[in-house]
Amino acid sequence: MRHHNGNITRGCQILITAMCGFAPLFAGCDECTLGQTHCEGDARLDCYPPEDGAFANNTLHRVKCPVTCHEADGKANCVDTRAPIPECAGDHDICLDGVPTSCIGGYPSRHSQCEGPTHCMLSATCFRAICAIDDKGPPNCSFEPSCDGSVLTTCQCDLVVARQDCGAADLCRKVGSYNRCTETAAPDPRCGDPLSLSSNFCDGDTVVECHHGYTESHIDCGSVGYTCGVTGGQASCEAERTGP
Repeated sequence: MRHHNGNITRGCQILITAMCGFAPLFAGCDECTLGQTHCEGDARLDCYPPEDGAFANNTLHRVKCPVTCHEADGKANCVDTRAPIPECAGDHDICLDGVPTSCIGGYPSRHSQCEGPTHCMLSATCFRAICAIDDKGPPNCSFEPSCDGSVLTTCQCDLVVARQDCGAADLCRKVGSYNRCTETAAPDPRCGDPLSLSSNFCDGDTVVECHHGYTESHIDCGSVGYTCGVTGGQASCEAERTGP
């Protein structure tokens, strides 16, 4: 019996060796260390854990860079130029042509273009380039929105990244776990239990969505030829009944 087990073990070893000899065909044989990255031409190779399979190992996933790949400090990154640029003389964030950009070993790696009222700003707190409106946030402003009078303000790295005027101080309030703008100064009784996370009701042919007792959004069913109806305690747009 032991003789047969030894044959089976040797057979498995031969099978695995043969399979890994065809590594391009079997991703499971692409062994690597989790977190490992390196460049291969203009592509970045990232090491991922196995998904499944009896002989699964960590595998390398190829990411094609828009321009090229550059290795610095043991990590591979997609960068936006094939040569270092003077603006990236130090490994820090910069605003390059109005776009938040990380410098990696002298090479730029741009982030998303700023939109709306934001523009690229450098934070002296986080030493990062981010899209922000200005640096005139209220005290203790954070990424969790806060009410500054009637203005709902969100900050990141001590810079204001979002600002919304609620219209009045009593319309900017904490609802549930977060501050937000409300349509009314008090909960709407038609929303039902104010402790309920979400609910809705019909206001004519409009579905009104509620959050912790405050009206939040409106869906005009009539504009698309439907009517608002309640089924199982939930309001929704329904096709208008034409028969009995």
